[in-house]
Amino acid sequence: MSRVLAMLRALPGVILAGLCGAAAFVLFTQAGAQLALRELEARFGVLHAEGAAGTLWGPLRFARLRYEDAHVRIVLDDAYFDWSPLHLLRRAVAISRLQAARLTVEVKPAADASLPAPARAGALTRLAVALDVRALHLGQSVRVLPERA
Repeated sequence: MSRVLAMLRALPGVILAGLCGAAAFVLFTQAGAQLALRELEARFGVLHAEGAAGTLWGPLRFARLRYEDAHVRIVLDDAYFDWSPLHLLRRAVAISRLQAARLTVEVKPAADASLPAPARAGALTRLAVALDVRALHLGQSVRVLPERA
């Protein structure tokens, strides 16, 4: 009986240690970062990362990083960024340095073209999180295009 009670008392500590270990794996290993990125893509479908290297704690490199929703498609090629994942707790993405060989932004046509222009405007500013980029370094081209037909 006392052995069972001792095991029950130790259970919260074991669970806490397991959660801390899982968090450390995801934040501080490249395999954890890749797992988290695959899970984000599977759950939300708006972010797709190819050739990810680094850790979520930062910095991260991508051969290609794509964000796509109903309004806009943003593609960064050969991208590097250093960020603070703790800001996600405040629904913000704080990037101290973002570097990319190429940035392409494709604004998609409005679902209802009869709306006046101000109602259709702002596709790039209606993000689910606040975005703060301190330093931005772009390579040869920055392209903002209407979506290809």
